[in-house]
Amino acid sequence: MDQKVRTYIDKVTVNERTYHNVSFEPTLINFFFGKNGSGKSTIARAIRSKKPLSWHPGSSSDTVLMVYNEDYIRDNIQSYGNIPGVFTMSEVNARIKKEVDEKTKERSDARIQQRTSEEAGTELKGRYDTLDDRHAAKVWDKTEQWRKTDFPATQSGYTTSKKKFFLALHKCDPVQANPEELIQFYQTVFTTEEPPRYDPYATIDYRCLPAPSDILAKPIISRADTDFARFFRALGNLDWVRHGHEKYMQAADGKCPFCQQPMPFSFSEDLEACYDDQYRQDLDALKAFVKQYKDTLNRLYVVLTNNQKNPFPVSDNWKEAYQYEFDMFMEKAKNNVNLLDQKLNQPSSEIGYEFEDLSPYLHKVSDCISAINEEIAKYMHLITDPAQKKECTANVWSFMAYECRDLFAEYETEKKELETGLTANETTVNGLKTQIRELTKRIGELNKSTVNTTKVMDDINATLRSIGFKGFYLREKPGASYVYELVREENGSIEIAKDLSEGERNFIAFLYFYHTVMGSQSDDGRVDDKIVVIDDPVSSMDQQTLFYVSALTREMIAVCYNNFEMDEEKGADEHIRQFFCLTHNPVFFRDITYNRISQYECVTFFEITKDKDNHSRIEECWEEISATGGGYRINKSPVRNYYDSLWHELRTTDSPEMLMSVARQILEFFFLQTGGYKSAKLRDLLFEGDNKREFERQLADGSTDRTYYNIATSMIALLDVGVTNFNDGLFFDSSAFSVDQMKDAFAIIFDVMKQPQHYRLMMGIHE
Repeated sequence: MDQKVRTYIDKVTVNERTYHNVSFEPTLINFFFGKNGSGKSTIARAIRSKKPLSWHPGSSSDTVLMVYNEDYIRDNIQSYGNIPGVFTMSEVNARIKKEVDEKTKERSDARIQQRTSEEAGTELKGRYDTLDDRHAAKVWDKTEQWRKTDFPATQSGYTTSKKKFFLALHKCDPVQANPEELIQFYQTVFTTEEPPRYDPYATIDYRCLPAPSDILAKPIISRADTDFARFFRALGNLDWVRHGHEKYMQAADGKCPFCQQPMPFSFSEDLEACYDDQYRQDLDALKAFVKQYKDTLNRLYVVLTNNQKNPFPVSDNWKEAYQYEFDMFMEKAKNNVNLLDQKLNQPSSEIGYEFEDLSPYLHKVSDCISAINEEIAKYMHLITDPAQKKECTANVWSFMAYECRDLFAEYETEKKELETGLTANETTVNGLKTQIRELTKRIGELNKSTVNTTKVMDDINATLRSIGFKGFYLREKPGASYVYELVREENGSIEIAKDLSEGERNFIAFLYFYHTVMGSQSDDGRVDDKIVVIDDPVSSMDQQTLFYVSALTREMIAVCYNNFEMDEEKGADEHIRQFFCLTHNPVFFRDITYNRISQYECVTFFEITKDKDNHSRIEECWEEISATGGGYRINKSPVRNYYDSLWHELRTTDSPEMLMSVARQILEFFFLQTGGYKSAKLRDLLFEGDNKREFERQLADGSTDRTYYNIATSMIALLDVGVTNFNDGLFFDSSAFSVDQMKDAFAIIFDVMKQPQHYRLMMGIHE
């Protein structure tokens, strides 16, 4: 598109100093780029004077014209009473205006707060309306296994609606339960088949075994007084002979089982005569006890073994316990039987101290039987009691409520927070509406028109806080109205600045200008239309401050651009009717223009140059673009390459801080982004091994000068900070090195990395 939007100032003709009847036609937004001394300030002063201006039809030459330049800084930021660090930002203002501006800002803030609160209320209401559904989905997912697989018959009436299920479960009392036991309970009472029935285990009397007889501890010995008896007692083998006779006599057929000689005819009578009556009585008593004991053991074995054949599915714990106690009892019983057999074979032996009472073992077996019978009785009760299904359903729901207790706690917490938030939000919105009505009434009552610098000071401090600037803030000097001092906070202590640096002075002036442009200048809070001209606002500023000034400048440009959009329904802020910005700083120029270059209709770029006769020229920057059926023009920035602009700043700056900042950006772009190095690898290549000596200089006295090394390491250290941080001072003290030393150290980096030709090319060094 070839047509430009013309508004207010249609044409500017400059015929002062190095300009000789030079004209240009501005549009809505105008950017000028030129080197120092090219004539930028002359253009700004010419516009301020209004003498060389031609006005667009329908525009008024009485429109407020606000120009930021050195004249503005000098006129508005003045020292007060020759006191270092104390200054004024305007002439004495009427106190009534202070209240007007304060009330206007309060009303604006209240409106913003009202809108913000209403938006927050809408968001809270939306969250509250979806609260049940959101938490119901979580509970629904968590209980899926139980609802669909483990306990489906307990979910009648709650199988389709998540919210209905959620609200019903929320009302249940949570009770902890063993899932396996609950599943077994469910499968028992909700089975579709006739449940099997089981008899209880046979019980035993753990005291049924006869108590150990005294005969076990008594040696059974014959005291018969025959030669045969005395002979065998002397040998000590009377028991052996008796046992051998009983076992082998019948099979020996009248012969000695050992030597095969015929036995004496009276051998049996002689052997029987060896045992007296007491011996026989004791032996009979022993045999009777052994028989009774073994018979009882056999009956116990049958009962306990048959119990193991009971088909009831005993729980693993009691099944294992029963088997263990039964095996332990049988092992002890076998030991006792062996001892009894030993006693029978050798009646003279004593086994009383080895023979063990088995009652404690039978007692444990009996306890297992009782526990198992309780399980059987409980099972039989379940399958015969119709109320068990209802109880099982209640238990399942209580179990699920317990397992979901954390989700319900989250639900209750969020619900309470939302209800509290909605109540507080409603109170806040109503309070703000009342406050806005009262402020509007009060502003209407105030009828004085002055610029309140106290309000501007507050606005400046608020802006400094909002952009994260921590270098200083302003405060009113005690006892002196509308007189201000610059305050720094360091390590928790407050320090009053003894003097203003040029950069601080310019920054404060720009903030004052910004708030004057953006603020009200009428009694009722109405903002007047303005034409804004900004001439080199970042002079003597460091990179951090330049960033903030760029952001505020872009905000003013955006307000002006609203006039082009003409969207009345949105209530666009459009009090800046035309905008001019002139600068020599390519970084600043790029920061404020990067998003405007495509807006050809309402934005124009100009380049200011001088010819060999020291005559200034103003050239509009555009280029022709070919297209089907014709062509059209687009804007072309005079600062064509951001990388080149960084090198330009490196070549021309006399600020150590600025040089350090652009050096970091160049190194990051060339070596990290383009070259593919990592910062740690680049550091190793530069400062490890022999390369380190390239940054050191040997002095005449034999010492080593490490100035270049210290500068270079600081530059590389900054690569780890990142482009979004503003703490360059963490690595660099600007007072320690000169600009020339820093440039020399920067050159050595390219030499060591074998890129000297690139450095010479970008620095414009020709051999």
